[in-house]
Amino acid sequence: MRLSCYIAMGLLAMASCKPPLDRVTRLENLPVHQVTVNTSRDTTLQLPEGLKVHIPAGALSSKNKEVKLDLMEALTIADMIKSGLTTTSNGHLLSSGGMFVILPAKGEEIKIVQPLTVEIPSSKISDGMQIYQGVMQNGQMNWMYPTPIVDSSITSAPQATHIEEVSHITRTDLRTADTISDSGKHNTATEVENSTAPKMTYNTIRISNFGWKDIDVETHNLAAAKACKLSVSLTQPADSFIHIFLIIPDYRILSTGRLSGDGKSCGFYDIDSNLHLPMNKSAYIIATGETGSKFYFGSTAFVTDEHLDLKLDVKESDPKVYEETIAKICADKGLAAEGKVKNDPAPLLKPADNAVN
Repeated sequence: MRLSCYIAMGLLAMASCKPPLDRVTRLENLPVHQVTVNTSRDTTLQLPEGLKVHIPAGALSSKNKEVKLDLMEALTIADMIKSGLTTTSNGHLLSSGGMFVILPAKGEEIKIVQPLTVEIPSSKISDGMQIYQGVMQNGQMNWMYPTPIVDSSITSAPQATHIEEVSHITRTDLRTADTISDSGKHNTATEVENSTAPKMTYNTIRISNFGWKDIDVETHNLAAAKACKLSVSLTQPADSFIHIFLIIPDYRILSTGRLSGDGKSCGFYDIDSNLHLPMNKSAYIIATGETGSKFYFGSTAFVTDEHLDLKLDVKESDPKVYEETIAKICADKGLAAEGKVKNDPAPLLKPADNAVN
């Protein structure tokens, strides 16, 4: 059977015979945080990874005084990998500053009538970052309609206020000293002191609609990026359907590759048949696939350069091997690839480790 996959609309647009992303890289793998908001109060929601959503009193319009919102955040490369949220826009490679979604919970009818302010924590803020809207196409997210960020590169610290945990979300009521739990139970509030609170850097944006948002810069606009050629030679079982990803942890880059018709090679493209990548950075190619009860996996580590010809061996494996490899990748700080030989296609785990017991 002829295999064909293309980077189209920034993501993997698959032929009809190509299955959806594997269970290890699906949006459903991200936790959904649901919270009840009193629309008559100024409210700040703080998610576990640090995303802050400021909701002014009266900003949400509904027939009910209290409404429920569903929120998800993908601020780390680990979250992006496990959810399959790649960083591409209509074929252009992006470096992400963090993704999130705010939606009315099921059964809720809510409109945003006054902008919400969202703070996205970031270890680095690049010039030229923009806000992208997430559009689901062929079961994949495509980041579209970029607009400039109004406020960015600001530093803030938590204000001294009362805080409570609500469904794994910390909700802070900025207008009143009391806190009201969604379950009706009152939890003991914790006061945060300004003088000792560590400062964080945030990209700050204002949103007027629900849906997925991503803070990105196109990689060809990065000061450290150069145009490069990247190809991968593959060996894989004949009965496997695989998805191939390029990962650069330090820049939160995640992209899918174009598989050749014979399934023996894969290329990565951005614009002008090139791929624009930051140079001398730790990077990885991984492949996953499923056929029935079988799971397939392969990985290789390298350092970004202008000309890259890599090899990738995809074998039947155990999902635990995949999880261990992803944990190692996500722990990589991206510093000049210490311990790696430039353009060395050696896998992260020994072949024996990839074998299924």
